[in-house]
Amino acid sequence: MIKIYSKALKKIIIHALLYGGREVHSRSFKMVLGLLGGRLIKDQVYLEDACLVEHGELLSVEFGPKGYERVFKFDDKLLKKGSFVIGWYCSIPNRGSFYNPVSHKNQLYYQRMNKLAIAIVVYPEKILDSNFRDCFEIVRLEDNLSDSWVKLDFEIIDENLEEVIKHIKGSYQKFFEIFDLEDMDDEYLDNYLDKEYERPKPESHLERYDDVPSKELEDLAFTLLKKQDISKAIKIFEIILDRTPEEPNIYKYIANSYDQLGKYYKSIIYYKKALFYEPNNANNYLKIADMYQKRHLNRWGIKTLENAKKKFVDFADIYNMIGFLYSKINNHELGLQNCLKAYELDPENHVYVYNLGSIYSNLRKKDKALEFYRRSVNLNPQFIDGWRCLGGNIENSAPKSAIKIYKEGIQKNPESFWLQYSIGRVFIKTQKYKNAIPYLEESIKKNPNYFQAWEGLRHCFRLIGQTGTYYMLLKQYLENLDIVIKSKISREEAEQIIADAKKEVDGSIIKTFKEKESEEIKKDVKFMSYANWDKAIVIIRNPEKDYK
Repeated sequence: MIKIYSKALKKIIIHALLYGGREVHSRSFKMVLGLLGGRLIKDQVYLEDACLVEHGELLSVEFGPKGYERVFKFDDKLLKKGSFVIGWYCSIPNRGSFYNPVSHKNQLYYQRMNKLAIAIVVYPEKILDSNFRDCFEIVRLEDNLSDSWVKLDFEIIDENLEEVIKHIKGSYQKFFEIFDLEDMDDEYLDNYLDKEYERPKPESHLERYDDVPSKELEDLAFTLLKKQDISKAIKIFEIILDRTPEEPNIYKYIANSYDQLGKYYKSIIYYKKALFYEPNNANNYLKIADMYQKRHLNRWGIKTLENAKKKFVDFADIYNMIGFLYSKINNHELGLQNCLKAYELDPENHVYVYNLGSIYSNLRKKDKALEFYRRSVNLNPQFIDGWRCLGGNIENSAPKSAIKIYKEGIQKNPESFWLQYSIGRVFIKTQKYKNAIPYLEESIKKNPNYFQAWEGLRHCFRLIGQTGTYYMLLKQYLENLDIVIKSKISREEAEQIIADAKKEVDGSIIKTFKEKESEEIKKDVKFMSYANWDKAIVIIRNPEKDYK
């Protein structure tokens, strides 16, 4: 099903009619050719506009120089609206045939770029005398390797079909009398029809979605979220909200989107609106509290959850989170009290057990902390944070035991790059650099963009005197990151950084940064690296900063 805006269909039909309708002598019939503009939403094709490119002869039409100029202008016009070319159209006389090698070649061109590309073939001599649906066809190839065509149904989404037909019939005679087709080019006609068929100018650029069903808008918003176009997704959700202002889920979608943007205050506002329409959903309280803690307003989060506790006396998640927040403000006793209540309500929840371990660790009750960390991984062997704290609490006092724990975790989580890195880190702490190397390499193999593993590996090779391997790793690290996007430097500049680094003596300090900036770099990168190569690392880690 192809969804069509009436403006596009009217332009296509009138273009074909003016050069091939029944008022046109059969010997004067001219084929027309144009492009289709629109968008795809969840594999649904929307036809929004058409570009009148050329008119030709009785059985042929092709792009000329002016036609190509119109195509470029049309591309720019679509780009500004967030649309693109979705196919093409042409007209055919009654005695002609669209299904020929030329049409196949044309369609294949568009369909190779977009498997949902369409073609519209118009039979203008039939338009005013026959069933309207028989006067044009929307088609595409069955697939890129096939010679078979598939006919597609359509739906006009901003007018009913009868109104479109009535408008075309009423306009056609007027246009035929107004225009001197011999002296008029297709661009002039295109511009004229744009003005004739343009809907009233919207008050907002988002009103072009007015006729799109809410479910499809919701799908579009989630697609935009996946593409990280979060601000636009929020605007789409707002359109849905205008239609259904009492729908709590839409408020939550917007709140979550603001959360992703780091705009926690706005997120709180929308979660509170969701709570107003959905007061018996305890998760709304939890979300509001979570946003407060992200704003470092832990006491406000606690206040929110203390109110929720009165209403949801047996909701374990509330006790768990309020315990976590009390711990964050160093009130570990109240934190322990609430986390124990969550554990009492659900003793099999590995997160509750893990949080108890963290609070016992804060209370310097190491044995109890290790006991609950161990319980958390026994309940969920894939819980990496449990393994991290279980081993991390004894790395300094019992490195061999920590390595044993991490190896146990790897048996349960063979794809964990973090556990591999942790073993390498323990070996580095104990100055066993050669032992660390295979674990760091394995960590990188599982996650090529894990900075700490690269950092540790380069550190090991440098300390054991393998400078050749050290510089090779610099190059590999650059190649494993998208330098142009992440660091805003070209690959040539990156190669130059490597070349400069090879000339430097290990141990030299970067002197190109201001003292204050150097301190920030030390804090962020965790150690002051060597040679000018590290400028690239700093930029990669801090793409928003402009280090000179």
